[in-house]
Amino acid sequence: MKKTVVIMTVLFLSTGCTVWNVRSEGRPAGPVTVFKEAALYSGFDVKALPESSGISEIAGSPGLFLTHGDSFSPSKLYLFRYEDGKIGDYRDIPVKGACQMDWEDLARGGEGQIYLADIGDNLRIRTEKRIYRIDEKKTVSSGTALVEEEWIVRCRMDGKTVYADTEALFVYKEKFYLITKNRGEALIFEADPGEGRRIDARPVGHFNAYSEMTSADVDSAQQRLALLSYDYLYIIDIADGLDNLSDKILKVFSLDCGQCEGVTFTADGGLAVNNEDGGFYKLPPETLAFESSDR
Repeated sequence: MKKTVVIMTVLFLSTGCTVWNVRSEGRPAGPVTVFKEAALYSGFDVKALPESSGISEIAGSPGLFLTHGDSFSPSKLYLFRYEDGKIGDYRDIPVKGACQMDWEDLARGGEGQIYLADIGDNLRIRTEKRIYRIDEKKTVSSGTALVEEEWIVRCRMDGKTVYADTEALFVYKEKFYLITKNRGEALIFEADPGEGRRIDARPVGHFNAYSEMTSADVDSAQQRLALLSYDYLYIIDIADGLDNLSDKILKVFSLDCGQCEGVTFTADGGLAVNNEDGGFYKLPPETLAFESSDR
């Protein structure tokens, strides 16, 4: 396997490509809150909702969530309700117009859009990633998700295609942001969907997560960004932009609750996190509190 990786890396470099997989050791500086002590736990019915990955709360419908399966799962979204600490009302929602290659995240737009991120690349062999836009209200009311627009995204750096595993997507100020998964220094790529159907994503920042990044979400009203990894959950102040995110951390949670794959801000000001083994965790708003002097 190691020989294969070396050969692939040489080929990529010789053909104008680069592989991104920077690793680092250590842990975040400053105080860390234990996630499981702050969160409320509920479990999915894994038969009804297998290997949950990306997640998003439906705008205007508190407690109603969409999620999807991991790579090579059926081309479906799954709708469920979280209420009074319990999960139920499962519904399968077929997705028309999108193939399931490696769906990894769901991101919300500003006007009732959901963006489905087919951006995973564990083997680092994909030259193109795909992002699909669907309408939330139409999806919930009809029971079918129709792709209304599709973008083909290529990560580029210094004139070269970057072969990087990406699992986290968020949408902010009408632009796409993809984050590399590698353990350590993650690259943040920005792409402008207004440039057309085929777009290049270019690095605009770095973030050392000390763990593989798996999901992201934005609370535009509060100017906060949630970054989820296997070992940590970060809450970041983005009021002054997306540069130097490591210097803008408001709160860090240490995770020990399986392979967490999705994060979404909730209407009550809290957060929801899910893992691939049927775990659903709800952070109440008060657990995200921070001193005003931190901003």
